[in-house]
Amino acid sequence: MRLRPAVAAGLLAGLAACGAEQDDPSVGADDADLLTTAYPVTVLDDGDGAELCLGGVAESLPPQCSGPGVVGWDWTDHAGAFEDVRGTRWGDFVVTGSYDGETVTPTEVVPAADATQPEPPEDTLPAPGTGTSERELRRIQRALHDTPGFLTSGVSDQRVELGVVHDDGSLQQRLDERYGAGVVVVWSALQPVG
Repeated sequence: MRLRPAVAAGLLAGLAACGAEQDDPSVGADDADLLTTAYPVTVLDDGDGAELCLGGVAESLPPQCSGPGVVGWDWTDHAGAFEDVRGTRWGDFVVTGSYDGETVTPTEVVPAADATQPEPPEDTLPAPGTGTSERELRRIQRALHDTPGFLTSGVSDQRVELGVVHDDGSLQQRLDERYGAGVVVVWSALQPVG
């Protein structure tokens, strides 16, 4: 499954950190742990609880997806910003909150219609052409499907692009050490609040 190029590029490059000062009283200790989708994503509830659709969304009616659960989601708080078909509710939102590895607990939710789109980040991808064969890239891609938080993967520009729910940079570092820099590029759907 492929992401729209603009979304993938935005997620891949991430948001530039604003570097809050330690002595700034407006910045709480917990702010460092907040993550955001940065771009609107689908929140969907088929009756089993709301989920954050960070990978692909099947374009059926109603749509289908899977992703981390959303703690405390109440559709009445989002009247007019979602659709409801045969008991499935969904809408597009920018969601900011904490992530415990399985669920997202929102601290701020902005409907897509009200969201300010961040400036597209500068392209920080390594130059194409790692020298790794297409066959080897496909083998690496298959091996990465068991990665915790796996969302999507593909081979493009002579590298493996791996999408995960969240990477704090440690996954990218491990993959660079294992396969070489630029062979696998990780993008994180949840980005630090910047």
